[in-house]
Amino acid sequence: MLSRSLSLGLLAFSLMSACNFHKDKTSEDTTGTTPTAEQINFAEVQAKVLGPYCQNCHSQGAGNLGGINLEGYAQVKSLIAIIERVTLVEKSMPRGSPLKGYPAELLTQWIAKGAPETSTP
Repeated sequence: MLSRSLSLGLLAFSLMSACNFHKDKTSEDTTGTTPTAEQINFAEVQAKVLGPYCQNCHSQGAGNLGGINLEGYAQVKSLIAIIERVTLVEKSMPRGSPLKGYPAELLTQWIAKGAPETSTP
């Protein structure tokens, strides 16, 4: 149990310290602030949140900084508690500017619905 807590702590630290994402966050996606039921699925989260805000650091092409890869559903689902904490609670990721508007609301609702892979009415 202690080693799992230590591992999760190290993983969280890696998430917070490894990203050097330099995207201009002033061009925040503000198309709607409330996702529809059809938008609460992994493909939409991938397109509107993970792709533009996370995968510049946490993808195969970016070297999986911090040992984190957020390209596939299984990887993201296994890290959902950490993702929620560092992006929505602590607001330490993405580095430099927390998520706002539609991307933050979409991620919040997706996690609240259990992070489904496909849309659920």
